[in-house]
Formats: sequence, C-alpha cells, structure tokens
Amino acid sequence: MTSSRQPAPATAPRSESRRSAQPPAWTVWAAPLMAVAIVHGGALGGFFAADDLDFLARSRGLAATPWSWARPLPGAWRWTLLTAWFGPTPFPHLLLALVLHAASALLVARVVLLAGLDRRAAIAAGVLVGGSAVAYTSTHWASGLGEVMAAAFALGALALHLECRRMARPALAWLAGACAVGAVLSKESALLLPVAVWAFDRLVPVRGEGRGALREIAWLGGLAAAFVVAGWAIAPHVGGEPYALGGSPIAWLANLFTYAAWLVRLLDPIPDRDAVADPRLWPWGLLVCAAGAWAAWSERRSKARPVTAGLAWFLLLLAPVVPLEKHSYLYYLVVPNAGIGLAAGTLLSRLFARARTPEVNGLFGLALAIYVGNAAWQAHVRGTLVGGQIVVDRTARESTMLRHVLAGLRAARVAAGDTIVLVNPYPLRSVDAARNEVRSPAEGFGEHAYIPLVAALRSGAALRLFRPDVTVLGMGDRVPREWERARVFRFESDGRLEDLGRGAAALDSLASDYLACERWPDARASLERLVDLGSDGPEVRWRLGYCLSRLGDDSGAVAQAKLVLERWPDSPRARLLRENAARAERAGTKLLP
Repeated sequence: MTSSRQPAPATAPRSESRRSAQPPAWTVWAAPLMAVAIVHGGALGGFFAADDLDFLARSRGLAATPWSWARPLPGAWRWTLLTAWFGPTPFPHLLLALVLHAASALLVARVVLLAGLDRRAAIAAGVLVGGSAVAYTSTHWASGLGEVMAAAFALGALALHLECRRMARPALAWLAGACAVGAVLSKESALLLPVAVWAFDRLVPVRGEGRGALREIAWLGGLAAAFVVAGWAIAPHVGGEPYALGGSPIAWLANLFTYAAWLVRLLDPIPDRDAVADPRLWPWGLLVCAAGAWAAWSERRSKARPVTAGLAWFLLLLAPVVPLEKHSYLYYLVVPNAGIGLAAGTLLSRLFARARTPEVNGLFGLALAIYVGNAAWQAHVRGTLVGGQIVVDRTARESTMLRHVLAGLRAARVAAGDTIVLVNPYPLRSVDAARNEVRSPAEGFGEHAYIPLVAALRSGAALRLFRPDVTVLGMGDRVPREWERARVFRFESDGRLEDLGRGAAALDSLASDYLACERWPDARASLERLVDLGSDGPEVRWRLGYCLSRLGDDSGAVAQAKLVLERWPDSPRARLLRENAARAERAGTKLLP
C-alpha cells in the first residue's frame, strides 16, 4: 500500500529561487576590483610627496638619517628594494599600494564567504572596503603604504585562520602566523590583531576538520607585538611628537567619535583637513556608535554574529591610535575599516534579502554603484580642492608641486652640468589651506600654516634625487652675487617654473617683479647690480629713478632722470621726461633743475 503523502513541492523551488536570486559567483571578485579601480586607480598617475623624498634620499645613500626599527616592511626594506630595482620613480610604490588595497578588498569578500554569509554580503563588504575614501592617502602617497600593507596582512591572517578551520592545513596555519607578524611589522597599530582574530572566531564560529590558526597567530603575532611594545618603551623618541599619547579618557572618546563620524560623512572630501579630533562631530559619532551597539544587540541570540564580529574587529584595531594626543588621520581607519565593511555588508545583504522582487540584484547593484560613484567624485575633489591659493590635501599638493618643477626643468632643457637656482620674487605668505587663509608673515605663522614649495623641495636639495647631474645652489626670494652665474628659474606656489636666464637677464626680469610687488629695496639692489654688470640703459635708469622716488630719495630720482637725458637723449624715456618737464613748466612747476 502506497502512502498518500506527497513531498511538499514548494520547498525545493523556494530554495532554488533563493539561490538563483544571488548574484553570479564571479561578481564577488569583480565588483571589489572595479570599485578599487574606479575610486583609487588614478593614484597610479601620482608622484612623490615631500615625506617620500626623505625615504628616497636614505635609500639612495644621500641622507645620513638612520632607518627606524619600526615598520621595516613598508619602510627600509621596501624603499631600498624598489629604489634599487626601479630608481627614483613613484609608479612601483603606488602600484604596490593599489595592489595591496585590492587584495584587502578581495580578502574581505573571502572572509565573508568563509563565515557562511551569502554572495551579496561578500560583494557589499568587498566594495565598501575597496571603494572607501579612507584609503585615499594610503594609495596616493608612497609613504602611507604601510596602512594598506598592514590591512592586507591582517585580513590574510584572518582568512587563512578560517580556511584552517574548514580543513586541517598546518602549513597555512603557520602562514597565517607569518601574516600576523607582517601586519605588526607594517604598522604597529596592528598589535591587537591576535585578539581581533580570536574575537572573530568566537563570534562567527566556522567549524570543520581543522583547528584553525589561533595558536600560530597568537604566538607569532604576539611576539611581534611584544617586540613593538618593548621597542617603544626603550626608544619612545622614535615615534616623535605625532605619536604622543594622551591620558584623558574624554580625549579618547573625542577621537573615537571623530573616527566614527568620518565613516558616515561620505560627502566630505577631506574630513581630516585639520588632522585633529573635532568636537563638532560628537553628535555624528555618538549616533554611529549607538547604531553599531543596536546592531550588535539585535543579533545577540544568534549563533553567528557577523555584525558584532565586524564591530569588534574595528574597535580592536582602532584602539591603539585612539589615545594619540596630537593627530587624528583618516587613513588610520584603513586597517580597522575591514570590520565596518563586514558589518555594513551583512546589514545591507539582510536588507535586500527581505525585498521580494526579481529586481533585487539590480537595486543592490545600483546602491553600490551610487556609493562607488560618490567615493570617486570625493577622491577627485580631494585631489583638486584649492584653499589659500594652493591644493588643500597635502599629498596631492606636494606631488603636484614636485611634478611641475621636474616638468619645468625638462621643458627648459636643463642639461647635465647645469647650475640652477629657484627664486620667487613675490612676498612670502603664511598659507592655511584648510581654512582658505593667506596671511602676511608679519602676522605670524599659525599652527597649520604652510609656505609651499620651499618646504616641499627642502630648499632645493631634494632635486638632486631626480637630477643628480644638475647642481642646485638653493631657493630664495633674491639672487645674491654668488648665484649670478647660475641659471635662474622663477617659481610659483604650485611649482610651475619660468626660465629667466642667467646674470643680467635674470636680474632685469626680477627687478620688474620687485617693482610690481613694491619691494623697493630689492628692486633698487637689482637695478644697481645691473649697472655694475654693464647692463646700463635708459630703461634701467628710469626704473631705478622711480624706485628711489618711492623710497623717498627724490634727489637720487632726479639724478637718474638727468642721466637718461644726458646719455640717451633720443630714447623714448628721454622724450617722455622732456614732455613731462614741459607739462610741469606750463603748470608753473619745475620738474627738473
């Protein structure tokens, strides 16, 4: 006798429908890579910034400053190897930074899949991390590569641990421990990585044949962290002023709220323009922290708590930089940001899973496309936004300046053996780009004031890194006698150069600039030097007389006018003097004695 019970036909189709509603498998890897390319791909066209020049000088043996023991992977080893292999070019450094950031985005997606979440969560997490604006500085600045390197190593350790949970692989377990060491040696703020991996393991249980790599990560990562802590205790001066620790819990909270606010202020291209904790962002930060606490509380009864795991990752890897007293930087979020990607990706996937519409994947893709498009636009604005007549973002500003200087030397066909000087005849200004202020030096330099190119080029000494065959005597606002035989370039604040020639030709051009800027003593000195060099003439005497009159030396001005009439009576300046004298006499005034 056959049973009249029939299997429920709805179960399999519903499961199949849910499976088919998921995006294709290849998009898990393609989407994060596209986000990285769209938002940060332009970094490959960048150049070195000022701090990069110090490391480049050390790697080429041109600076006696010893390498620090901290961060050897992105520091001494990376700079020495890449400079030896490729020379003083930024492309290999920026390419490595972009590859590491792309690896982090892919590793986040892999971690999500290993945690048992669906493809949408993996795609969202990978795109949120890959397209995040927090990686702008680390992908555009060669010196900031340590952040993306630490993030890639940290996520590599976590992903390998989860792989070792699924299947027993002792070699991968030791590799996970090595990744933990690599993360700490890339950025000492990753010293709590073993704790972060342990917390993730407890909050998102992944069980299989293996035991994971907690032991290897704890031993090797813990030893590296102990080494860092001991090193900082023995040599605290290594960190310097930017890494001074504050002891106020209120200040720590202000830092935490500032970092939390930066995560959601997606329409601000340069949230860290002042590089300090901002009390005005406390409401934003408090709201973000409250939302995170609510999200973690809502899954407290679940066996797997990926949102809580992501938030724990974020807090543990952010914790070492929260006590910093002097500086708060957006790129400090690069390493902990993977946790936010995981938590937000999980929540986004859950939201779209509830949408009972066949267009759910299209809506999901549109949401991520809007995020990536905005991030790309904000990155463009960050690299071009001007304040105080210069680009606000320091990395973009200095790399643009250096590129303009080298392009100007190439355009002027500066040859091997040339001797050059860079001169700016305009009055120097104290520039606070973040506040869009330009002040006279007499008003004093503010905390964030900046006089651009002189500092970026280390008073011209940095040019020998790129043109060792050219002698750079220096930079200044005038040409002393010992510089007169050099080739003179007038520089603008953005690094653009104009070739003024040598000797008298350069002095003549600078004299005109000094007159236009009302720098009367410098104009007088340049014009008198032109006379000494034999470049005398009616125009020189005319300008010298005008300059003397503005300095209050009327008798000297009259003497110059008489010289023009006596020596160059047929010159246009002499004719103009006679016309002016005749006009003055008709008005009853005697212009010339």
